[in-house]
Amino acid sequence: MSGDLDAALRILRQGAGDRVRTRVPLAPLTTFRVGGPAALYLEPEREEDLALVSRAVGEAPIPFTVIGKGSNVLVSDEGFAGLVLRLGKGYRWAARDRRSRAWRSGMGSAGSSSASPSRPPSGAP
Repeated sequence: MSGDLDAALRILRQGAGDRVRTRVPLAPLTTFRVGGPAALYLEPEREEDLALVSRAVGEAPIPFTVIGKGSNVLVSDEGFAGLVLRLGKGYRWAARDRRSRAWRSGMGSAGSSSASPSRPPSGAP
């Protein structure tokens, strides 16, 4: 690993521990099922994780990207020489406001941009 990647890994491990992984194959996370590994990989679960990521990429200038559910993502066979983030379970939520009847959801939720005040997303209670 490069010096910047090592520095970022040290910073990320301070708050996220072993949830920060190295050389993670990205192919299983995409619909195309091709591509090499991410040098660093983290599924942030809470805002503190994102603050830690911000500090890491600020202090150790490494490339980073955020992936969703893996559709419309094509990864090089060489992989990604930086940090790949995939929003974790803490960002996969949905809630309905009782007053406005509007649905809100975390960005890691399926259909997070399709909710409307008049209709709940499919499969919602």
